[in-house]
Amino acid sequence: MVATVAAREPVVLALEIPPTEARAIQGFLGSDGSAARRRELVAGTWWQERYQDGRRSVAMADLLETVRALRAAGKPIDVVTIDDDGNATDAESREEAMAGHVIAARRARPEAALIVYAGNLHTSRHEMSFQPGFRWMAMRVLDAGIPLVSLNARWADGTAWICRGSDLSACGVSFIGGRGTEAGIRFAPSPDASYDGWFGVGSVTASPPAGIPAMAEGLDAKIAAAWSSPEAAHAKARRAYADKDYARCAELLAQIASPDAGIAYDHACCLALAGRKDDALARLREAMDAGFKDLAHLEADPDLVSLHDDPRWPIRK
Repeated sequence: MVATVAAREPVVLALEIPPTEARAIQGFLGSDGSAARRRELVAGTWWQERYQDGRRSVAMADLLETVRALRAAGKPIDVVTIDDDGNATDAESREEAMAGHVIAARRARPEAALIVYAGNLHTSRHEMSFQPGFRWMAMRVLDAGIPLVSLNARWADGTAWICRGSDLSACGVSFIGGRGTEAGIRFAPSPDASYDGWFGVGSVTASPPAGIPAMAEGLDAKIAAAWSSPEAAHAKARRAYADKDYARCAELLAQIASPDAGIAYDHACCLALAGRKDDALARLREAMDAGFKDLAHLEADPDLVSLHDDPRWPIRK
C-alpha cells in the first residue's frame, strides 16, 4: 500500500512503535541496510522486551527495510512513531497519547498521505460493545476534526506469533483462522460503524521476534505443527459447518484426539447433520462424559433434530 501511494505522492507512515525507537529507525532508514545496521535497529530495549507481540517481529523489521529501499530509490516516504512512550498511566492515557502523535503528524505534513499501521482496536471509529464509553485513538483523531478512513485487517487461514500471557514463555506460533480469503482493499462499512472497510492480505505466516534470534529456531517445524493442531482442525470445521459441508466438518473434528466437551458436542452436531446417527449419539454421550451439561440447549438444538425419532433420545447423563 505504501509503495503504491508513494508512486504518486509523498507518504508519512505512522507505526505503533514508541518514540524511544525513532532515532534508531531514522538511522536505519538512512543506512545501507546491511546486516550490521539491522542488528543495531533491533538492539534497543523495546525490541528485547519479554512480551513479544507482532510489532517487534522480523516482519516489522522487514517492513522498515522495504521502506529504506524505497527511499533509496527516491520514493518520498517518511516514518513516524505514534505509540505511547511508556508514561501512560492507563489505557485512556495511551489512546490519548497515540492520537496526539497522529494529529501532530497530520498537521506537520498536510500535503502528504498519512498511513497509520496500528492494532484494530486503536483504529476503531466507534466504541466497542465490550468497553462502552471508551474512546479509541481513531475516535480522538476524528474529534480533532481530522477525517480518516479506517480499514480492518482480513486474512486467509495461516499462522501467527501470538502471546497468551504476560511474558515470552506464553508466546509462540499458533494457527489463526481466516477472516476472508481475498487480498486487496474493499470499502464496506462494518455493521457497528467501527471501520470503513477491510484490507485483505491473503494467507499469513508467523513471524518471530526480530530482537531475539533464538526464537526463530525450529520455526518451520513450529509452523507445521500449528497447521496440524486441534485449533486448526476446529477452525476449518467451523468453516465447513458454515458452508453446510457437514461430512467435511465431521471428518475434521474426528482428527482431534481427546476433545473437550464443546468440541465433542460440535462433532456430534456435524455427524447428525451428515446423517450418521449412531456416531452422533455416541459422540453426544462422550460430550456429556467430558462435562457438557446444558441439556435444554441439547434438546432444542436444530442440528440434532434428526436424532429425535431414535429410541435412545434424549441423551441423559
